[in-house]
Amino acid sequence: MFPDDDHELTGWNGIERALGNRNYTIFAGHVHNYARFVRNGRDYITLATTGGSSKLRGKSEGEFDQIVWVTMKDSEPVIANIMLDGIEDKSVRTRPLPKPGEK
Repeated sequence: MFPDDDHELTGWNGIERALGNRNYTIFAGHVHNYARFVRNGRDYITLATTGGSSKLRGKSEGEFDQIVWVTMKDSEPVIANIMLDGIEDKSVRTRPLPKPGEK
């Protein structure tokens, strides 16, 4: 899903006609390569690897493990890309148990 795709062949023209003048943001996956472009004043976003395979060459190549957190605010979504290497489990930092008699 890129700006130069044949939108009639891929079906995007039909989807855009069905959505009409409504506000919308398009998310797509499967190609495992993050990209965002604007078409007709609306965001189109292909997601990077979300658990599938990729060369994981980094953000500059659009190849990274991620999840997308979408929060609706007023009339548009707020989109946060959360990189999987940025999330830690509950053991990210532990404190030693106090020695007997210490607080």
